[in-house]
Amino acid sequence: MLDSESLPNEMARYYDARASQYDASMQYDNPEVVARHRAVIDQLKLWFADRTVLEIACGPGFWTSHFAPVTRHVLATDVNESTLAEARKKIYPSGRVEFRVGDAYALDGLSGTRFDAAFAGDWWSHIPKSRVHDFLSALTRCLAPGARVAFTDQLPNERSYRDGSYFDTEGNHIQRRALSGGDSAHYEVIKNFPTESDLCGAVAPFANPAPGSILYQTFPECRRWLLCFAL
Repeated sequence: MLDSESLPNEMARYYDARASQYDASMQYDNPEVVARHRAVIDQLKLWFADRTVLEIACGPGFWTSHFAPVTRHVLATDVNESTLAEARKKIYPSGRVEFRVGDAYALDGLSGTRFDAAFAGDWWSHIPKSRVHDFLSALTRCLAPGARVAFTDQLPNERSYRDGSYFDTEGNHIQRRALSGGDSAHYEVIKNFPTESDLCGAVAPFANPAPGSILYQTFPECRRWLLCFAL
C-alpha cells in the first residue's frame, strides 16, 4: 500500500507505460465513442473560444485536439514525455498548440504567465484529496482575473469499485491496474469520484462569488461530469 506522497509518482509511471495504449483503451479511436462525447466537447469549445488556455495533464491530447481550433493558443503540459509524443501526432491548427513537460504540482514556473483559461481532463480523479486545495491555489495563480477554468472526469459505474480496490487513510479510492499486452507490472492509481458538492465546494474559494459563476453538469451518455467556473 502506497501513501499519498508516493501515489502521484506511481501514477506517473503508470501513464508513462500506458501512453501508446491510452486512446485505444478509452476507445477514443472509435468515432461512435467520440460522438458520445460531443456535448462535452461543444461546451469546452464555447468556454474556451478565443482564450489562451493552460492545459494540465493533457495526456495523449484527445481533449486538446478538439478544443484547440477555437482558442488563441494552448500550452498543453504533462509530466510524461511519452504521452506528449502521442499528443503531438494529432492534428492541430498551425502554431496554435505548444507542448511542454510539466508537473501539475509544480506550476510556479508558469505563475508569471497570465493565461485566461485553464483545463484538465481526467485529472481531478487522480488528485489526492489532501492536495486539491494546494493544486487549485497554484493553478489559479497562473491565471488572469476573470479567467475561465474547466475540469471533466468520469462518473462512477458498476466497474469503478473493482475487485482489489480500497480506500487509503485519507479517503482516496485506490484501484490496482495492469496494462494490456503482456506487461506483468501492476500499479496503484488514485481514482476518486467526487460529488457535485465536493467539486463546487473545492472551487468556491477561487471562483467569482457572483451567482452562476460555477456550473456543474453531467453527461450520462459518455459517463462524464463537467465543472466550469470563472475567477
